[in-house]
Amino acid sequence: MPPPFISRLESISFVFLIILFLNTKFTLCDDRFSQDSSNKAPFYSKQNIIQIISAIDFNHSKFSDIGAVGLHYGQPNSIYRIPGRLALELEYIFNTDKKENFNQVIFGSAQDVMLSFDRFYLGAGIGIYIRSRIDSRIGSAFTFGEKIFLGYSFGSFNTEVFLKHYSNGTLTTTNSGFNFLGMRVGYSF
Repeated sequence: MPPPFISRLESISFVFLIILFLNTKFTLCDDRFSQDSSNKAPFYSKQNIIQIISAIDFNHSKFSDIGAVGLHYGQPNSIYRIPGRLALELEYIFNTDKKENFNQVIFGSAQDVMLSFDRFYLGAGIGIYIRSRIDSRIGSAFTFGEKIFLGYSFGSFNTEVFLKHYSNGTLTTTNSGFNFLGMRVGYSF
């Protein structure tokens, strides 16, 4: 069972996502919003970013044999005048332990907010995802993801270190989730 603060965080994230997607001022096609954040790291006046990711799961202060690789695509935007990016994320979670098979595909959309300091930037994000399998850690195909990250841009390239938590917000009693420590490498164009 996850700590109580994680369940509360997921509930707050869910409400925030609903407000975000119902907000009539938020659109992907509105250039006024993308102009604000596209001049800062990691976009630097580019309108697209593609990133590959690699991550490892950790639970109870140790790393497990579960990993993730993936491909993320994002565009700059802003939420209530805070620079950010909206991303589509496709990941493959895998493991080498023979006790249980965690191999699955996870796909979803995430909204990040970012603060840029010249070439460095930091941020946080939340997203909604669908998974290809139900397992002993998350008892539903629908899940949420929360992340924090620190990045560095050099020209059109960038790299990020992140912490990401997947779980279903206690939609089912099985909800210990996945906690990933990972790295993303990307290209803005």
